Amino acid sequence: MIDLDALQELWQERRGWILPLAVLFLINLVLIFAWTLPLRARIDAVEARRARSQHELAQERVRLDQMRSDIRKLVRVDQDSGVFFQQTLATKTARMTDLLRELESLAGDFNIPLESVVFSENEPRDGTRGLVRFTIKLPLTGDYNSLREFLARIESSSSFFIVDGIRLAESERSSGSALNLSIELSTYFLQPSAVEG
Repeated sequence: MIDLDALQELWQERRGWILPLAVLFLINLVLIFAWTLPLRARIDAVEARRARSQHELAQERVRLDQMRSDIRKLVRVDQDSGVFFQQTLATKTARMTDLLRELESLAGDFNIPLESVVFSENEPRDGTRGLVRFTIKLPLTGDYNSLREFLARIESSSSFFIVDGIRLAESERSSGSALNLSIELSTYFLQPSAVEG
């Protein structure tokens, strides 16, 4: 059992230095709450801002990478469009011979008299500057498969053709299996001034 008299005597003897220790302990507790806890809160706030900043930085890096990728794509598109304009469209002088040879070959393969092919040159309808529109109208008579084959050849041509229109009617010359087709094609050429500039 605890001897209360001994405890009281111990308290009386050591009260002189236990009391200041107790006061120091209380002061220490006050300092911890008054100084350390707000400091900890500030540290936590700084850590939270740092984490947000790192997250935002990671997002900005992703955006930067996307922008760099977009720039590379735009450069490729610019290069490809330059190749398209300079090689595929080129000028009338540079492409016309090959285009006429290809049309002559197609006409021969599909029994189209060349004198029935109509050519015309004009400015593009959409107001595109630097281009000349060249239209080609040609008649074609045949069965459905030969008409499909002709269109497939036009679409897979190495020349740049646009199929502007197709008119289809039953042939007057045959028993009903042959069809008359009037095909309107167009192609574009660069104006010589667009190539020089």
